[in-house]
Amino acid sequence: PYSGKQPFIRAAMILCAKYGRYLIWGDGDAEAWQWDRLASDTNWRNILSQTGKYVVLEPKNNIYPVWWEAQSTLFGLWLLQNMTRNLGAWDESWYWTSAGFGEPNVTLAPE
Repeated sequence: PYSGKQPFIRAAMILCAKYGRYLIWGDGDAEAWQWDRLASDTNWRNILSQTGKYVVLEPKNNIYPVWWEAQSTLFGLWLLQNMTRNLGAWDESWYWTSAGFGEPNVTLAPE
């Protein structure tokens, strides 16, 4: 079973659902397959089905190709199982400039 951060995250999910607040949960290590393990664990699916309205799951989007797999898992939780109603994206400002993006309509030379 998936055991990452169980006590704290579970308590936060329950509290957020109780008080109508959002829990933003980002996966900073996409290569650990966190969202896959969460989606395949019955205990996590049960808690997500109860609190998913208030949970925003977001994969870090600068880890390729793992990001595509993580995003697919989250879309599955949202679309097929209705366990989360919100999806996010973990965007890091340093990455975009390193990848050559600057102001709108301006491409920077790679560093």
